[in-house]
Amino acid sequence: MLFGNSRKILDLTDQHFNKVIDCYSVYCDYISEYFNSGISAATIALSEQISTLEKEADSLRNEIISQLLTGALLPGTRKDIIEIVSSTDKIADKAEDLSREIVIEKVFIPPEMKDDIEEMTIISKDQLELLSEVVGTLFDNYEKLIKDGSLIDRIRQIESQADKIEFSLIKRLYEMDLDLAVKNQTKYFIHHMGDISDQIESIANSVQVMMIFRKV
Repeated sequence: MLFGNSRKILDLTDQHFNKVIDCYSVYCDYISEYFNSGISAATIALSEQISTLEKEADSLRNEIISQLLTGALLPGTRKDIIEIVSSTDKIADKAEDLSREIVIEKVFIPPEMKDDIEEMTIISKDQLELLSEVVGTLFDNYEKLIKDGSLIDRIRQIESQADKIEFSLIKRLYEMDLDLAVKNQTKYFIHHMGDISDQIESIANSVQVMMIFRKV
């Protein structure tokens, strides 16, 4: 059982992950709103909400680092927490960057692609929630993860699904009768939206490596 600063650090890690999930959930709402109404008061408000949540996630990350400096937890666990928190924080960063850039650049998304892009964002949210369960289990009961790798396997399956959607979108995009500059701009955003699923899988892979070093 953990007490004092050790328990506080793990609680802060949970709070940080939940904040990143909240940030990404609002990003999903933002994408849906942008597809429905373009740049509107609602879209801008959602973008600002994403930025607020991203800053709150940053504050939690900084607090976790400050607490780790006290020497609580074993060195290996401190290293794992820093890696997970830093990598997860990049998901909130990506959501904020995309939401800002879409507003600034007024990105054109072909209507026939909107459903697939929304699907890609939604399954990535499911993937992120699975990752939250994996990370929580790593620190509370890592033996369970060693015995049952189904959560990590599912994360990888979703990444493969998102990757197929991304590839199909880009292939279809370059078959459309659009200016090359428009195609390239749209491809940029589709690719970076897909990066989020890649990042989630990368964190899951890192957790699996952490399990190897924890196994006695």
